[in-house]
Order: sequence, then structure tokens, then C-alpha cells
Amino acid sequence: MRNGLRSARAVGVLAVAGALQVGAMTAGSAPALAEAAPAKSAGTGGKNYTTTHFVYRTFITDKYVGGAAVKACAGTTKNWKFGGDNRSYSTSPTASHRTYMGVVVHWKKDKFPHIEWGKSAGKTKLYNEKNKLIRTKTASTADMRIPTRIVSKTKVKFTIDHSATNPHCPTIGGAIKYKIAVTLNRNGSWYVSGWRRPVPNHESYIWQDKKAPRWILRHGNKGFHCLTGVCKNDKINIGGKS
Repeated sequence: MRNGLRSARAVGVLAVAGALQVGAMTAGSAPALAEAAPAKSAGTGGKNYTTTHFVYRTFITDKYVGGAAVKACAGTTKNWKFGGDNRSYSTSPTASHRTYMGVVVHWKKDKFPHIEWGKSAGKTKLYNEKNKLIRTKTASTADMRIPTRIVSKTKVKFTIDHSATNPHCPTIGGAIKYKIAVTLNRNGSWYVSGWRRPVPNHESYIWQDKKAPRWILRHGNKGFHCLTGVCKNDKINIGGKS
């Protein structure tokens, strides 16, 4: 297997230090999400692929994150901190993450495609001022959903409705949130539109068959205070073709 998912079992390759859930999609409808016009028309001609992989992850570039919010979450006046993912943008299937959502489309000639999905949350670790691990918790993935919208022989269209909260902060609130509409075409073209809270770092990429992954987006972290919703959401509107 190269760079990704071949089956529901293989989806687990992308679940680093988190509980992975997998499932299958079938044709159907789902709540509507307003979509902007595609950023760029990709055309309809070209090669028809057999497999399309779509990945969306959130992560924290820092090794540790401290501050007043951490003290409030942990219920302490000490300089404790949360562990981050300690990395930059990456298409590695084993890259550490806060949250992961992925879809694999297996295109069939003259038939409806078979679609698999996966989601996971990385472990959130709390450390003391001497970098000693205090406790570890894993965020719930209950509000990380992938409802199917449209499935045809050459196109798959779905929404991702994502909300994940730090499991150490149940009373303070705040969440990693985004909501996007994704269109994947068998000819390799794709469109993604929607919005995200600008925290933490977000990355998304796609690859077809055995081709190298191609970036869809790489968005930075504008501050952890944005988890509460006080910051303006970033719009997402991008299209391309592999």
C-alpha cells in the first residue's frame, strides 16, 4: 500500500495515537451546505481514476502549549501545558494530528462507486512545568460527521461537519470547527468550499491511484482564543484537478 487507504482496514494507517472509526457511505441525501462558486473550473475531460483519497487534518505545530487557558482547563495555578503535534504541514499518513477525517472513493466502471470513510482524534496530553506527563485524554469524535449528499457513477459529493473539543476542558468549552462541501470527480477534478475557525493549523490533500498527493489547503493558526468563536471564520473556496 502506498501513501494511504485501500480498504476500511487500511483507513487505520492515518489514525495516529487516536481511536479510529470507519464506515461506508451509500447514496442518499444530507443537510444542505451553501456552496460558493468553484474557485477554478477544472474541466470534465481526461483520465478516469480507480481510486480517490481525500484527507483533512487539524494539528498543533508546537511541541507544548501553555498559558492561562491551560491553567483554567487543568484547574491549577501552575504552569502546566498541553502537548502539541510538534510538526509542520505534511502528507505523511502517519503524521500526528488533533483530528483526522478521510474519504476513499473506489470508482467502478458503469457502476456506482464504493465509498469508505474514517475519523479519529489524537490523544491530548497534559504536562507539568517539568514536562512530566500528568494525564492523557482523547476527544470525542461524535460531532465529527460525514453525511453523504450525492453519489453518481462519476461524482461523489458530501459534507464534513466537524466539531471537536479539548477533553481536558469540558466546562470552558471551545472547539475546533469547520464545515465544508466536497466534490470529487472520477476524472480527477475536485472542489472544496465552506468555512473554518482559524485554529489550529488545518491541512487537506488529495491523491488519485498511485499519484503523489496534492495539497488542497494549508491554513495557519491565528490563536487558541479563536476556539471560543470570537475570531472571524476563514472562508474556503478552492478547486483543482490531478
